[in-house]
Amino acid sequence: MAKPSTPPRPAILADVAKRAGVHKSTAQRALSGSGYVDEETLGLVQQAARELGYDPARQQAARALAMAKQGKFARTRTLAAFLPAGFHLGGYFTRLFQGVVDGSSAVANDLLVKTLAQDHGLTDLPHAVRRGDVDAVIAIAHSADIKALAKRLQAEPAVSGRPLVSLVNPVPGIPCVTADFRGGARLAAAHLLAQGHRRILHFHLDHGDHRQLSDRPLGYRDAARAANLDHAAIFRGVSYEGFGSRAVNAADTLDAAMGQHPGCTAILCVNDYDAVELIAALQRRGLSVPDDLSIVGYDDTHLWPGPGTDRNHLTTVAVPLEDIGREAVVLALRLVEGETAVEQVELATRFVERRSTAAPQADAAKRITKAFARR
Repeated sequence: MAKPSTPPRPAILADVAKRAGVHKSTAQRALSGSGYVDEETLGLVQQAARELGYDPARQQAARALAMAKQGKFARTRTLAAFLPAGFHLGGYFTRLFQGVVDGSSAVANDLLVKTLAQDHGLTDLPHAVRRGDVDAVIAIAHSADIKALAKRLQAEPAVSGRPLVSLVNPVPGIPCVTADFRGGARLAAAHLLAQGHRRILHFHLDHGDHRQLSDRPLGYRDAARAANLDHAAIFRGVSYEGFGSRAVNAADTLDAAMGQHPGCTAILCVNDYDAVELIAALQRRGLSVPDDLSIVGYDDTHLWPGPGTDRNHLTTVAVPLEDIGREAVVLALRLVEGETAVEQVELATRFVERRSTAAPQADAAKRITKAFARR
């Protein structure tokens, strides 16, 4: 009776290198895209891999198993990105995400994407993350969600040692790429002060763990001090939550805010979306921007006078959102390579003067008071 034939052994990297006539490390670089290989050598290695039926995934799994036994992690060239639900509906998050996509593509890394629950909660980790099939995790989320995600990752043995990088919102103990929000607020406030505004309203959200929001009043104070002015006498803060049980935007609280702080001739908004909504609300009151009130946005993500125009007239603070996403990928990979000193990377913001701000007119306060008296 003939002995059953032994199935052929699957090809390994050394077999590919031998057939292509190159060193094993050269074959590895050619197949992984992790280093320079000239076009001729690249073609030889790829052809050898096809002829031998070489399966890099099979070899990666075997390598990961061997390294796990040594307490090490095998590189997967895959990153995981956690995003808020509905991120695609707004320019702010889509631009951050585009930066992450660009950064991952630039270094030939795959990107696994997971959205958080609608109520900003973390439901569960993707199977690939739980198996440890990612090199690092990038999170575009609120601080509370990032903390929950970090705790969830730490509970999974296969991924607990992988880097987690936060975008925009710093969380103690978690590396973050953010922007100089205080500096941006300082530039915006200094611009209004230079125009002659001396009673300025600013909207904010009462989120103590959101430094991008809590730092802005510090920037307003910096600008006033630089101009030798009393910031407490000039800037009037209004919290969205101060006028209801739910978080709303500036336009929803405009009447109450202007009634509480009469005489304001300029408004600093939390973001561009609110600024555009606020301008529309003022126009419904018969007021003009910037003739009656000057408006400054933040982020540089929305157009005014609105969609359908190729010109943006909104004065704002530009946040380098795509750069934040790209830099997050760079930071994540530096951490994967063993760098441990980096806690936060802060990118510069930029003030963009357009046409929604001007020097206050002498009779503007009267027109504003009259407009809001008609309620």
